[in-house]
Amino acid sequence: MVRVLSYIAALAIVFIIFVPEIASAATYQPAQTTNLSETLTAQTYTAMQAHQTSITIEYTGDVDSLKNDISNAINKAYNTDDYLHLLIKGWELKAYGIPGDITVAIHITYRETQEQLLLVEQKTSEILSQIINDDMNDYQKEKAIHDYIVSNVSYDQTLQHFTDYDALTSGTAVCQGYTMLAYKMLTKAGIQARIVSGLGKSEEHTWNMVNLEGSWYHLDCTWDDPVPDAQGRITYSYYNLSDSQIKADHSWQGLYPEANTDFGQFIKLILSGL
Repeated sequence: MVRVLSYIAALAIVFIIFVPEIASAATYQPAQTTNLSETLTAQTYTAMQAHQTSITIEYTGDVDSLKNDISNAINKAYNTDDYLHLLIKGWELKAYGIPGDITVAIHITYRETQEQLLLVEQKTSEILSQIINDDMNDYQKEKAIHDYIVSNVSYDQTLQHFTDYDALTSGTAVCQGYTMLAYKMLTKAGIQARIVSGLGKSEEHTWNMVNLEGSWYHLDCTWDDPVPDAQGRITYSYYNLSDSQIKADHSWQGLYPEANTDFGQFIKLILSGL
């Protein structure tokens, strides 16, 4: 959940927004934007993609709309990319100047450093080269990735490890780490994937969606991993579920692809190594 901690309605403005370190991040609905806000969104998104910690934007809009314009622009940029959505921990904004000529300084805090992001890229490439080959189809690739994550990551019951970097280096993470790692590995393997932020049994939770031959499915690696960890045990209770199936204990808001295909007809073949 995003919180506005403080706001001084004047030409000197300071407000801080942060995402709490929980097992998942909330989902935001992008607001309708003006041309100015679209420009602000593009500038902010480009900076976030480059992992910049400081952004300076010249704001020429109405001072009374500054807070909403900037917040909407950041939220839209923040929600443009599923992975980025979980990577950003929070941001702080400061504004100063005169009406019509205001400078906005944005400081962004990330859950991973540039060095950690690079390690994730290197490590996931190494792992994929070991568990995937060119003869595999997408079903086989997905299963190999799912099985690797469930076998090599355990749920962090201390709630201290939140990222794919944590999952790779410490072998433990909350659902956010599982989800980021699955997203990274699936997309690098050429499988279209999404990250869903919602609720699992009424608690904040994240999981993935995958697109296989034009059909979308829900994939929850976290809930397929036994707690406490059982070495070598892999389950498939939350493997490629439809919307109706996963809604038994998961819920979400926002725009995500519809998952209407029953994977049951394929499951025996897939799990037997088709």
